Amino acid sequence: MLVVFKMTLKHNNNSRILMGYLSCKAESSVSITNFHASTSTSSSNKSHHHPNKEKEPQKPINIQEFNYKDLELATNNFSDTKLLGRGSHGLVYKGVLRGGRLVAIKKPSRTTQKMPISESPNEFENEFDILSKLQSPRLVNLVGFTKNDSQDRLLVVEFMSNGTLYDVLHSNPRPPTWGRRIKLALQTAKAIDTLHSLIPPVIHRDIKSANVLIDRNFNARLGDFGLALRCVDDC
Repeated sequence: MLVVFKMTLKHNNNSRILMGYLSCKAESSVSITNFHASTSTSSSNKSHHHPNKEKEPQKPINIQEFNYKDLELATNNFSDTKLLGRGSHGLVYKGVLRGGRLVAIKKPSRTTQKMPISESPNEFENEFDILSKLQSPRLVNLVGFTKNDSQDRLLVVEFMSNGTLYDVLHSNPRPPTWGRRIKLALQTAKAIDTLHSLIPPVIHRDIKSANVLIDRNFNARLGDFGLALRCVDDC
């Protein structure tokens, strides 16, 4: 015996009448046309099946080599009025490049400058090596450099207009809300994940609120890679 039935299926605010039959025989089953299931299966197959699709090539990182004199001019000869703070391997100054772009310029400390390159700490090389191969919206990215000799080694990185997370938390008369704090924490975690996902991974080794910078959109960026370690072996 066959029992003919109809049912109404609502999909995207449109009603569709589906016809089917029910057989009393044990080996038979309910047979209906399921528009939603067939559509989603078809969409899934289209979105996940790309046998010939190749990975998009990574965009080259544009890093500029600056003249030392130009960066002196950009910082008013490294004036104390342009000093932003101290990084792991020296002082950080606010600079204005030709054309008006704001940058942060990292200059080795005097004690480091007096040492021969072969004996000087590797903070400069670490930061340059890592940032010259990587750019991310969660990092304070490298803009350029000067590297003529031990006296002229400078790094130019993006300028973060809202200072450090430490300043935002401790020096701001209106500290961020808990919702904003959670957002900044998640963005910092994303920066760490970006570093750990590299091949080989990079371990920052100096994560603190003073090394989390806040950009003009009040997003967190991880900076200061002077003490970072690239894991060529297990670490």
